Amino acid sequence: RLQSFNTKGEFLGEVGGLGQSPGQFSHPIGLAFAPAGNLWVCDSGNHRLQKFGPGVKNVLAIIPKDPKQSSAIGEFDRPWGVACDATGSIYVADTHNHRIQRFAKDGTSLSTFGTQGNGPGEFRYPSAILMDRANNLFVVDTGNTRIQTLDAQGKFLCE
Repeated sequence: RLQSFNTKGEFLGEVGGLGQSPGQFSHPIGLAFAPAGNLWVCDSGNHRLQKFGPGVKNVLAIIPKDPKQSSAIGEFDRPWGVACDATGSIYVADTHNHRIQRFAKDGTSLSTFGTQGNGPGEFRYPSAILMDRANNLFVVDTGNTRIQTLDAQGKFLCE
């Protein structure tokens, strides 16, 4: 489940529980707010992302629409991290597929980058990601014990 609190730490509410239906989770692990105020949550055990409207009241979208553990483009194997850029594009650390996937704000698959390895732009279990204001993507490359920086199109910048 997701729980929300105000800045004083006071409990505001919760949504979800264990399951596979919209609004339910199996190992929710990463989350990010999109510019419009919607919340994206990595539902890792269900191999999907869920998008919640402001106030986390309702599920607006699920990526992929028919989730299953997969290495196909637009599908996941244990997504752990999610980040959004200023335009609303979504970047997902597709952890067990050793790659990053990028989606349009409507959930359309745009690109994927990275393969399994330890070279520049390669990953072993990327687990968390963050997009800065300059559209640099910081990827926690857990299996290689490093953080890599990429541009928004996946070009390696540094580690």
